[in-house]
Amino acid sequence: RWPGAATAPRGRISAAEYTSTRTRSLLEKSAALNMQFLFIFANSVFAANNIDEVKYPIFASLKYHETNVRTGPSINYPIKWIFQGNNIPLEIQAKYNNWLKIKDFKGDIGWIHLTLVSQSRNLIVKNKNSVLYRKPGHNAIAEYLVDDNVRGTILSCRNSWCEVNMNGIVGWLKKNNIWGVYDYENF
Repeated sequence: RWPGAATAPRGRISAAEYTSTRTRSLLEKSAALNMQFLFIFANSVFAANNIDEVKYPIFASLKYHETNVRTGPSINYPIKWIFQGNNIPLEIQAKYNNWLKIKDFKGDIGWIHLTLVSQSRNLIVKNKNSVLYRKPGHNAIAEYLVDDNVRGTILSCRNSWCEVNMNGIVGWLKKNNIWGVYDYENF
C-alpha cells in the first residue's frame, strides 16, 4: 500500500522529458527577435477590448516557442530574459496598454506583449513525488509519481483537485502540487 493511496504508483513522470529553457538576453539575437512583435499583432487571443475586463491576477500560457520578456511595457525596454518553450504557464498580474506584467514559476517578473499569451491553462508541478491519481481522492488508484518541474495541461478543476494531461497521460493531481491554478478555481 502506497502512503495516501489505494495502490502503489505504476511509474514515474520525469521532468527531463518536459524541460524548457529560459535564456538570458543575448544582444546578437535581440534585434531579430524584436521583429516578431511587428508581425504577431493580428493573432491575438486576448483582444484589446476583452483583456480590459479581466480582473488580475490570472493564469495563462505562452503561445510561442520563443518569447522575449522585457523590463518594461514596450519594445524600447531591454530584454530581461527569453522563454524558450511554448505552453509555459505564467501569472498575469497587470496590463498596461497592450503589455502584460507577468510572473513566472520562479517568481521573476517582466513584461510581454499580449499577443504572445494564450488563455489555455497549463501547469508546472511544484512538488517532487506528487502522486497522479486515476480519479480525484486519496483513496483512488495512484497511477504515477510525478517529478517537480514537469509541465502539462489542465483539463478541469473541482474542489481541491485538477484533471491534467501530461504528454498523453491523464490523471488527477491535488491543486497544492500545481503552479498554474488558484485554490478557489473550479472549471
